[in-house]
Amino acid sequence: MPCITLPYDPVVGPLFTLGIAQPLSSLSDPSAQKITWLRGLFDTGCSNISIAPTAAKAARLPVIGKRPIASTTDTIESDLFLGDLFIPFADPAEKYHHFFRDIRFLEFRFGNLAFDILVGRDVLSLGLFQINGKTNQFTFAW
Repeated sequence: MPCITLPYDPVVGPLFTLGIAQPLSSLSDPSAQKITWLRGLFDTGCSNISIAPTAAKAARLPVIGKRPIASTTDTIESDLFLGDLFIPFADPAEKYHHFFRDIRFLEFRFGNLAFDILVGRDVLSLGLFQINGKTNQFTFAW
C-alpha cells in the first residue's frame, strides 16, 4: 500500500505537494500530459476535492459543468473540472507517484497563499488518513 508520511505545522495543517494534469482520457496523445505540481491541504471538513481557479487554468483542466457550493452564508455556482491527480510517495521530481484518473475538482473561490487545492473526503475515503499530534506528522495511505 503506497503512503506518504510528512511533518506538518499544527497552525497551518497538513500541507503537501501534489500534481494535477488534464485527464489522460481526454488526450489523443498520452505523452502530451503535463503534470502541474501544486500545494495541497488535507481537509476532513471538505466534502469534495476543490481547486483554485488559477490552478485549474494553469493545468488546463476542462470545465465539465457547474455545481452549487454552500458556505455558512451563501450558495454559489462553481465550475466543475475534470483532471488526473498525482500524489508522490517520494520526491515529486522523480517518477514515484500514484495517480487517480478522472477526478472531479470543484472550484473554490477564496484566495489562500498556503495552498491551491483542498483534498476532501472524496479522496480521503480512497485510503487511510491519520494525524499524529505527538510527532506533528500526518500519513495518507491508499
